[in-house]
Parts: sequence; C-alpha cells; structure tokens
Amino acid sequence: MTSPILDHLRSATRDLHDGLEARLDVFARIADPAQRREMIGRFLAFYRPAEAALARLLADEPDLSFDTRRKVPALERDLTALKAAPPADAPLTLPAGRCEALGFLYVLEGSTLGGRVIDKQLRARGLSPEGLSFFRGYGEHTGPRWKAFCAVLERADDKAAAARGARSAFAQMEAWMCEVPA
Repeated sequence: MTSPILDHLRSATRDLHDGLEARLDVFARIADPAQRREMIGRFLAFYRPAEAALARLLADEPDLSFDTRRKVPALERDLTALKAAPPADAPLTLPAGRCEALGFLYVLEGSTLGGRVIDKQLRARGLSPEGLSFFRGYGEHTGPRWKAFCAVLERADDKAAAARGARSAFAQMEAWMCEVPA
C-alpha cells in the first residue's frame, strides 16, 4: 500500500535527491581521513540548526517523539572520535510552519534509510567505521521508525507546504554538503 503524501514528496523531490546522491560521493569522502572529518563536521553543522528549528515546530506532534529522532548527539560523538572540532552552524533557511517542517524532516528521516545502506556497504568494503555512527541511523529499528514517521507524515494537511519543506532541505543539504571548502 502506498501513501499519497509519500508518493507526492518522492515525486516532488526526485531530481534533488538524485542530484545530492550523485554529488555527495560519500565513499570517496569516507576513505580519506581529512575528508571524513570534514563531511561529518558538515553534517553536524547542517543538522544542529535544522533539528533546533524542527524541535520548536514539531515538539508537540503526536506520535513523533522528535527528541528521540535527533542525530546531533551521534554526529558530536563521531566528531569527537575523529578528533575534530565542531564547526559553526550552516546558514539555513528553516521551515516556517508545521507542514514545511514535516517535509524537511522527511529528508532527514529518509537519510537514515540511506545511511543504513551506506553502513552496510562500508562494512562490506572493509572501511573503518570510526566516526561514522551517524550512518547507522536507529540500527535495527530504522525501518519501523521510518514507518512510524510516515504515519505522522500522513497527517500533513498541506502537501504543497510539505513538498516545499522537503525541496528546501534537499537543495540546502546539497549546497552545504557539496560546497568546495576554502
């Protein structure tokens, strides 16, 4: 059974999702220690302001348990393991309302699914998992937590706003994560 809102968001963001995936080049960045630190730092700089804004907008969302979905603690532990200093926050344009926030969170929660795939491929390739716990998502609970999020997403009563939030998240993540450092 498919979900109308999920189908809408996938369709509305496919181009941005594919563009980010093509440009991010995760495995090349993971293989090089300096690039690994830089990438994890960039993820932290993106997630920290994003999660702070989403917490304000979605803290009372029934059945979401937003605080248990935060990725910042894992990213901070990863940076510590990599002996890297935390960076300044990314200059993000954050969601304005509940439905935009749900769309933005669709991207962050969806990345936990992709992260699990990356984690499995890392192990298969024999690459060190040091400083990469972020990619483990919720571990064995990633699939069920995604389904629970999708049930919350179904209550988004403005599909256009949710799509704006998701497109914004993808576009900003690509711009931030794929920017060539000075």
